Amino acid sequence: MLIFVISAVVYFGIVTFIAQGMAPQEYNSRSNTLNELACQSYENRSTMQWGFKGLGIIIFAGIIVNINDAVNEPYYYVPLGFFSIFTYLSGVFSTKPFEHLVFYSIKEFKLNSLFNQLSGLSISLLIVMKLFVELGSLNRVINIMVLILNLYLSIQVGRKSINRGVYQRALYFISFLWLIYANSVMMN
Repeated sequence: MLIFVISAVVYFGIVTFIAQGMAPQEYNSRSNTLNELACQSYENRSTMQWGFKGLGIIIFAGIIVNINDAVNEPYYYVPLGFFSIFTYLSGVFSTKPFEHLVFYSIKEFKLNSLFNQLSGLSISLLIVMKLFVELGSLNRVINIMVLILNLYLSIQVGRKSINRGVYQRALYFISFLWLIYANSVMMN
């Protein structure tokens, strides 16, 4: 599973880098989120949409390839499966445009918001599940710290602050590092 998680993270990082390079001048990575690179009415939105879709597909493929482990460790693979599905769906539905006075579908915006929240909730649930089953005090401390940090960053992203984009990127970075760590610990 580790190779799939690393592949998904690298893929998402490359796509994010490309999408940010294609962003218009109005886009500000400090205040705009990664989801806004895939927003409605943006001509290059498909790049970031495929970033989210690809992340979900690669992780889900890892679950399928490791189906025997998934059956034996559902506390880990079920929330990870939900994360992959919700991340994929957040790439299907787009958020509202970051430019003002642009028409957009409120229904699609709400679906994107819902799937983003469910994706974040899935990661938090995954961390909690690992917290209860993981042995060793260091692993528990790391899981608690990551959970608290993820919750804090999620709250900051939800607020309409000028640093929303920075908080979201930090949230993704911490979550991805934790996924790699959690899978590498499982290998030992």
